Amino acid sequence: MINSAKNPSRSTRSICGIRLGADSSPVVGKRFFLRPIQSNCQQASRSTTISVPRHNNRLLEKEIAVHQGHEFGMWLRKAYLSFHRRANALMLNHGVTADQFVLLSVVAREPGITQITIVERTASDPNTVAAILRLLEVRRLVRREVHVRDGRARCVFLTAEGRRVQQRAAKTAEPILSALVDCIGSSERSEIERFLQRVHQLFSAPLARSNGQPSGGPSKRKRTT
Repeated sequence: MINSAKNPSRSTRSICGIRLGADSSPVVGKRFFLRPIQSNCQQASRSTTISVPRHNNRLLEKEIAVHQGHEFGMWLRKAYLSFHRRANALMLNHGVTADQFVLLSVVAREPGITQITIVERTASDPNTVAAILRLLEVRRLVRREVHVRDGRARCVFLTAEGRRVQQRAAKTAEPILSALVDCIGSSERSEIERFLQRVHQLFSAPLARSNGQPSGGPSKRKRTT
């Protein structure tokens, strides 16, 4: 059903609750999410077709995709932060944060692991991992040794106290880890894991010019003697 605008100076009309311009293109001033007015659509004939230019269709699809991506990203953020806050509250009972517990657990599974491998396992940046390891080393929960074949690499081990803290904290973490698994159906688990892996691979790939250099080319540094 086509409703003409009351103000004749405005060349807009609406079809099933969607505002169109004079050229039958959707008005993009405000976002809408294809929720047409039910009463208007019920009155419209099923054989009625709306002719919208192809470039406007692409614009509309892009706006919908952006909105859906925003909503999806927000749910990923909410899910992670709610789980992280709960884990952090439990780990503080053992004198460590959730991030510190993650590093302790990685080292417990792979004694002698190098710092760069910890970065890969935890998807953290090198500076964050180095800062956490320094704190754990000061508290004598881990110790670092120079790699036997690569003098630049540092191998990380748990101390006796670090092993005790990790084991007690891991016991405390069991209920929330079980709850995390139980809230997902067994038939959905593998599919969700594959999806999260794809998301991680997509957004962990390096960006072009991620070093902050201008697109014109690498910056020239003055040579120092």
